[in-house]
Amino acid sequence: ELSAIGSPYACTMLESCTHINAPTADTWKGRFLEASDEALDLLKQLLRFDPRKRPTAEQALEHDYVKQFHDVNSEHTAMRKVRVMIDDNTKKSTAVYRERLYHEITKMKRKNKENMPAARSEGVVA
Repeated sequence: ELSAIGSPYACTMLESCTHINAPTADTWKGRFLEASDEALDLLKQLLRFDPRKRPTAEQALEHDYVKQFHDVNSEHTAMRKVRVMIDDNTKKSTAVYRERLYHEITKMKRKNKENMPAARSEGVVA
């Protein structure tokens, strides 16, 4: 599953974690004694190493553990994949990733706001 990361830095990062064993279903149950089977199942799915094997946000919201909170009428779905353009082949601090993500969100909000008046004048309600 390491190839799914697509970054030469991934191997180096994993080599520094040699003392960590891959969690099993029993490990999760042992760490979260009060957690329901549904909660543990969702946790296991969301923490899959290969991102291609993880559920999408929409799929996760359909999971038994959280579906009671899922309201398709009040939730918005992105029309395309959201990508933060940042080079992951070099190690950066959490602050750098956070700042870049905030910058991208702000830029996207500004762009959407600029497009709002045009949509309203065409009779489209946001």
